Amino acid sequence: MECLPYGRPEAVIGSPLYPKGSERARPTAHVGDFKVQTGKDVLRKRLRERRRSLSSRESARLGGVIARFAIALPDYARSRSIGVYHPIDHEVDPHPLVVHAVAVNKKVSLPVTDVGKGRMGFVAWRPEDPLVAGPFGTRQPRWSGDVRLLVAKGALDCIFLPMVGFDRQGWRLGYGGGYFDRYLAADTGENPCLVGLAYSFQEVETILAEPHDCRLHYVITERGVTRFPG
Repeated sequence: MECLPYGRPEAVIGSPLYPKGSERARPTAHVGDFKVQTGKDVLRKRLRERRRSLSSRESARLGGVIARFAIALPDYARSRSIGVYHPIDHEVDPHPLVVHAVAVNKKVSLPVTDVGKGRMGFVAWRPEDPLVAGPFGTRQPRWSGDVRLLVAKGALDCIFLPMVGFDRQGWRLGYGGGYFDRYLAADTGENPCLVGLAYSFQEVETILAEPHDCRLHYVITERGVTRFPG
C-alpha cells in the first residue's frame, strides 16, 4: 500500500494549516559536522527534559488523544500490517493503538535491534508473545538474530515512529543512534507510510536533515494530524 500523494504541508485533523509560503528547501547538514551535532545534542537534551516533566496521568491522557487521531487516519484504516514500538524515556505510548489494531485483526510488528551490527528490523508480534529486555532500555520480542525472521519493510503498510522532536517540514529528530534512520533509508523499493507520534511541545522550527534522513508523511500530536510532502 502506498501513501496518498502529498503536496503542501496540510493539517488533516485538528491542526492549523501552515501559512502560504512556509515551505523551505530541505535544510541539510554535513555528516560529522561538529556544530550541527552539538546543536542536535543540546536540542535532544532540552526536549527530553520537557517530556520527562509530564506526569504519568497527563502523558496517559495525551497519549489517548494521540491514539484516537491515529486510529482515525485513513492510511491506518486501509492498512493490513503496521509497525509500532515499545515506549521508553516517556515517549508517546502507542498501547491504545496496538489494542485497536489487534481487535480489528491487523498484523502488528515490533522493532528488534542488533547493536553489534548497528541495525534494526521488525518482528511479528502477538499479544501472547512475551517481550524481553532489549538495548537502551527497550522491550522487544524474542529474536535469535536470524534476519530471515524479520518482516520485510514492504510488508508493513504503516510504521508508527517515536521521536525526540520534529520540525515543520516533517523531519524527525531521534536519539542519535541512527537505527530507525538507517532502516528507513535502506533502498528496498518499498515505501511504508511513516507516522511520527509526539507531543506538540516537541515541535521545533527546523531540524538540519542529513543525507540518510527520511521525511515523515504524518506527525500526530494531541492537537491533531499534520501531513507533509513525501
